[in-house]
Amino acid sequence: MAKACGLRLGPRGYEFVLLEGSAKRHKVVASEAGEISLAADPSGTVEVLKDLAKRHDIPKDALRVVIESGQAAFRKVNLPINDDDKIEKVIKFEVESELPQFNIEDVVVDWTRLSSTKDSCSLLTTIVTKEDLQGVLDVCEKGGVEPLEVNADTSAIVNAAAACGALDSEGACLAVFVGEESSSIAVLDGGELRELRSIKQGAMTHIPGPVAQQEEAEPEDESEDDAEEALESVFDEEEFAQEEVTEEELFEAAPSSNEQY
Repeated sequence: MAKACGLRLGPRGYEFVLLEGSAKRHKVVASEAGEISLAADPSGTVEVLKDLAKRHDIPKDALRVVIESGQAAFRKVNLPINDDDKIEKVIKFEVESELPQFNIEDVVVDWTRLSSTKDSCSLLTTIVTKEDLQGVLDVCEKGGVEPLEVNADTSAIVNAAAACGALDSEGACLAVFVGEESSSIAVLDGGELRELRSIKQGAMTHIPGPVAQQEEAEPEDESEDDAEEALESVFDEEEFAQEEVTEEELFEAAPSSNEQY
């Protein structure tokens, strides 16, 4: 049977689920969650992924990864076009003026259509830096899993709510996901996405995060001989300084009686 799996990689934890069957008829065959330190200990995260891939035989062509939305920015854009190919070509340049904190060449821009007419559209964009995204992809590759796609959890909660029938097709709905260090919020109205936001507060914000361990060089033991040599050199320098100042130099340096008044 066909398999599909989802993996959320947060800054301090992961959740994994493996499905088997078709899109309409499927069942959960495995799921688990655990702790990781994605930034402070990427090698430890790699080992976790290797273990998951080995135990669950994760299919390489059906893995979707979700990252915490605290790494993303969100902007609305209105364009006088409505063709997907044309949107892909211009979207980064159209959103550039809205992102003064980023170099546009250093980010990846994804978009969702909010509304459209024949010749125009309104888009909601999600922006993630290439560095953050590449860090997740590198960890996945070293862990032996290759994601088919990567989404921010803001988009993931909308997809999950739609899949389980939790969205109100007529009224407004607020979907919230509380992560470790940020919380994702999606506003929907009539089953249509209206807004995405990320708040820099999560379930573990009040707890200090893990810090990357750095090996500290131990100070070299200073032997007694080295200490004695250091003291002797100090005394020698003082004697040398005293010998350099003669009585004539002191007399010449002293002010005359006329200079005192």
